[in-house]
Amino acid sequence: MNTLIIDYAQDDPVKCTSRKMVRMGLATEVSRKFHAASSMLVLNPFAEIVLSPPDKSAKAVLAIDCSWNLAQGVFFKKLGGKHRRLPALLAANPTNYSKLGMLSSVEAVAATQYIVGDEEEAKRCLDIYKWGPTFLTLNEEPLTEYSLAESEDAVRVLEKEFFGQFLDGEMHKVSTPGTLSDTSRWAGHGVSLGKFLPRSRMHDAEKRSRRRLATEQKRDPLRHMR
Repeated sequence: MNTLIIDYAQDDPVKCTSRKMVRMGLATEVSRKFHAASSMLVLNPFAEIVLSPPDKSAKAVLAIDCSWNLAQGVFFKKLGGKHRRLPALLAANPTNYSKLGMLSSVEAVAATQYIVGDEEEAKRCLDIYKWGPTFLTLNEEPLTEYSLAESEDAVRVLEKEFFGQFLDGEMHKVSTPGTLSDTSRWAGHGVSLGKFLPRSRMHDAEKRSRRRLATEQKRDPLRHMR
């Protein structure tokens, strides 16, 4: 899945992960006048629909890097495409480490790729930062479960199982990871959950093991026959 970036240049260019993705050849920057095709995903923290594995049919994903103060004006423009918000995840970037929903653009794009089944591309994106792989470690179980879900409804159920006690109803819709500026603070959340995650409503070890096996078989059906 190709990655496109609209950069509003409203944050520190040194900290801007979307710009680095473009420099490293992992994304293509497009004009602010760009209109997404109907086959393209648009990461939007205000979207009603949650990203899920069935979205893998999309041809590309568009990430919009802008400041929180201008977010509503940006995301409510006629951008085209299929708008999706990411399910809840923890940030691994140094500025917002272990905070719910405070992802950088590269984390948001990598999460999208992982959930729709392109784990290797997700790793490629995250590898451009030393802290990048920590995002997958920190969110290993939620990401695995989200990527195995069969529908958007199933992802919503999993989101509540993992983070339900920390989500704040409707506020969650405007503070869930999307593609806002890497230095912006998301409204409504910001609590550090790293130390609480092991106590959240995770599945038992046996069930997780079965799901991991299912994931491996799904991605490489012949692996367990060799």
